[in-house]
Amino acid sequence: MRNTLHEESLIKAFFLPGRQKRALIQLASGRKRSQFLNRLPNLGFDFLDERFVRPLPVEKQSIDSIFEIVKSEGASKICYVISKWRDIDCREMPLFDALTKVFNCGRGAIISIIPGRLGYYQGENADKKYILIRDG
Repeated sequence: MRNTLHEESLIKAFFLPGRQKRALIQLASGRKRSQFLNRLPNLGFDFLDERFVRPLPVEKQSIDSIFEIVKSEGASKICYVISKWRDIDCREMPLFDALTKVFNCGRGAIISIIPGRLGYYQGENADKKYILIRDG
């Protein structure tokens, strides 16, 4: 079930101001959500605010490494997933399970770990694995 707190907090915290309104409208609409999800695998800094994005070095691009990084930032056990893969889109699930599914599906996803403060983005390409973080 759609969690508007996670979705709105994620978009407002990590997307460029000029991209937020449209993204929120698309996510809220059953018909338009697919437009957002189709773009999700290839998000770049034309959407994401690079001030709050930490690209993962190759040696840290494993499920265990990502899990340890977000845990060290105060991650909770349950997270919320936005994904092009319908089986996990709009789902709250244990963080490690979500990371495993997102890491292995390769379809593009954003995980909201702490609303508006901590997230994870993974695109289709190996170079698009980012920790999303805002302090305070």
